[in-house]
Amino acid sequence: IADTWIQLSNVARSGERNRALTVIKSRGTSHSNQVRELILSDSGVTLADVFVIGGDVLMGTMRWEHERLAREAELKVVAGTLERRNGIDQSLAALESNLLGLQAEIALKREERAQLQVDESGRLSQGTLAEGDLGRRRRIDAPGKATR
Repeated sequence: IADTWIQLSNVARSGERNRALTVIKSRGTSHSNQVRELILSDSGVTLADVFVIGGDVLMGTMRWEHERLAREAELKVVAGTLERRNGIDQSLAALESNLLGLQAEIALKREERAQLQVDESGRLSQGTLAEGDLGRRRRIDAPGKATR
């Protein structure tokens, strides 16, 4: 009685021979039904992650090529995102610069308005003084006093 049956095979596809491992049956444990690539290298024996495209498990050069294309696509997405972020940063810097200029202009206009109010108050008080002086010279009674 065997607890686990594995099948080792050679898969020839696209002019390349790759080794495959499949778990046929494993008593008491769950297992994948997919064919995995078995890689024998100087660093030892490893199983490559399953790489499925269009229902086919890709192995060897075909897997490496699709992985490379996926990495390049991801790099393009990252580069596009970085480019957009830089554009947004430049727009923000320009808007903040404009905002500082507008805030300075607002402060100047407020000072100008305040000065106009001071000038207007001064003219009104001078006008009241001049009217009072003129009234005294003409001997006009102050408002609210009875004339004799």
